[in-house]
Amino acid sequence: MSQRALRVSDRSRVQTRPQTELLLEAQARRTPQHRQGPLACLPAELLCEIILHANLIHEEGTTVFEVMDYMKVCRRVYQVLKNSSALWTRVSMCVKTREDVAMLSKGIEYAVERSKSRPLAFSIGFDDALVKEEDVVRVAGEVFKVGERWEEISVGFRLTCDVAHIQTWISELSRLTSLAGSSPFTNVQSVALFREVTRSVVHDPALWPLKDIFPNAQLIQLEDIEFHSAHLLPAQLAIPTLEMLTMTVHRLRDVHSETSWVGDVLTHAPGLKELDVCVELDVTHLPPGLTSPPSSSAPVATGSGNSSIVPVSGGATPRSSTPSPRVHTSLECLSLGQDRKWTVEEMRGWVYPALKRLELLHHPFLTLEDGAPGADIDIVGEILAMVQLSKCRLEYLDLRYMGLPNEELVRLLVALPDLKWVELYVAEEVDESLFTMLRERSAGDEPVLPHLQCLGVRTCMWPMHGAKHTFDTQSFVDFVEDPRRMGDGPFAKLQGVCLMFDEEVKYSRS
Repeated sequence: MSQRALRVSDRSRVQTRPQTELLLEAQARRTPQHRQGPLACLPAELLCEIILHANLIHEEGTTVFEVMDYMKVCRRVYQVLKNSSALWTRVSMCVKTREDVAMLSKGIEYAVERSKSRPLAFSIGFDDALVKEEDVVRVAGEVFKVGERWEEISVGFRLTCDVAHIQTWISELSRLTSLAGSSPFTNVQSVALFREVTRSVVHDPALWPLKDIFPNAQLIQLEDIEFHSAHLLPAQLAIPTLEMLTMTVHRLRDVHSETSWVGDVLTHAPGLKELDVCVELDVTHLPPGLTSPPSSSAPVATGSGNSSIVPVSGGATPRSSTPSPRVHTSLECLSLGQDRKWTVEEMRGWVYPALKRLELLHHPFLTLEDGAPGADIDIVGEILAMVQLSKCRLEYLDLRYMGLPNEELVRLLVALPDLKWVELYVAEEVDESLFTMLRERSAGDEPVLPHLQCLGVRTCMWPMHGAKHTFDTQSFVDFVEDPRRMGDGPFAKLQGVCLMFDEEVKYSRS
């Protein structure tokens, strides 16, 4: 704004200022200070500092709408908060009505205007059936219009919200990007999309051009969003800057049986540092030779509109072990959840020299009985072979419901001396003998887990596995309170310890 514009009369200024802003200031001016309670007695600058502190420690930060409420305390507070750019960086709201959409637009306007050049965060939850498709389109347009200002974008679809709105959101952003010729979201680093409604719809990955909408994203989180033709999804995630991908689905549909889906993700995301994929129910495969799934009666959403990978052998990564695996030099954390067979097969065929953290989950809804897929897999051998081939220093190991007995866990832990953090979720296959054997092995020339800092053990908490599993705790106590792991002992790095039987804490130390 020019200096001349700043010198206009009060009357002229009043006529051009937003009506909502005028109402807020007028309310603050009319309300007597002594009726406002303790907040109005605080110096405005102190109140601002308190809100700024809350903005730092609050899990999601103070929203612009909360700041708008604080501005009603008094006129002095109004002026101080209005000029505090750090308070106007987060637009977060649950949208249930069209009135909420109008308020959201005003919040975006204030955030852009009053935050100056600070990066902004946008978080919205569509929470009600009253929200229509045109409302979602309007919000998408408002967000797109100032796309260069956003650093974080999180969108959720919850409760009775029409689940088809998810596709409407993506399709509208894709349409606007095509019309503009490029995406304005060049500063967006974090993207989260999640669904919390009971009815599911299956989406077409071809209508999800995430790489075009968010070309510089570093983190993408897809929670409970279902896709058919999932073999097409990795190509939509081919973002050179992508460092973290988190994806949770009920079913991974229509992937190739001959190749690794995780391997395809890694191929398209050479800079990926963290990959977390959890499939809660099952994985379905395309028949050999097919590139698209057979026709299905499932509801499908339609649209309204330097390499870190060293390909030692060409082509896609086969599911079985290969003599010439591919190398992904960036990946530091790999987290896979489904059944033992799938997790092991997806882990094969790659070398991860930077890997520090490995998390494997056999989903508790799936059986581990003899004859079940993966029941005969030597998972300890698979993990150790991967670590040896990668020449990585694994520091964090999280195994959940993998069905490994005492002897196999000892075999695994003894062979991983660099571990600093171990988390185990176990069932009836593990008892106090595990810790007796670990303590006995520690007495030898090569101690077990010499760098261990944190140990967590929890027996099965899932009701489908039967009654709560317990065992005698003394051997666990003897292991973690071994004099060599206490005080000035040679392995006295163990700080955090927790043993739980279901929800009951039996031993804890921090």
